[in-house]
Amino acid sequence: MKHTFYIFAFLFFNQLYSQKISVQTLYKSIPPQEFSLENNDFVFDVKEGILNKKNTKDNIENKYYIEFKKEFYDANNEFYFVEYKTDFKKHSQNAGSKSEIGLFTIMYDKKEGTVLAVFLNLLEAENTALYLTEKGEESPKVKSLFE
Repeated sequence: MKHTFYIFAFLFFNQLYSQKISVQTLYKSIPPQEFSLENNDFVFDVKEGILNKKNTKDNIENKYYIEFKKEFYDANNEFYFVEYKTDFKKHSQNAGSKSEIGLFTIMYDKKEGTVLAVFLNLLEAENTALYLTEKGEESPKVKSLFE
């Protein structure tokens, strides 16, 4: 009985934890520019369907209404991606602006692995904004993608 309780508790907390994905990035680039230092915190609240992005230096916050789109490996099976898109129902219910519509992608080194980057591909932006974590910036494989 005691073992059953521990298993249930572990699964319950694991499920709660997996509903929020927190990512701290240290570098930002909007191609063709080089990466520059810029600290951002991303919280993908999957359960609530919200992505909160905060630029920690300037204390600027953005909120995006998201829903799961797909997950996949790149063509060479080197990186794993989880992609979200704008949840148009929530977006319109909350009077979201057109500048908040887009695709929001997390790049991992492997499935359930280390987060390397976050991509924001907003409808009104000319290029995709790339945000690297410390591990992403240290990875030669990741750097080679952007050269």
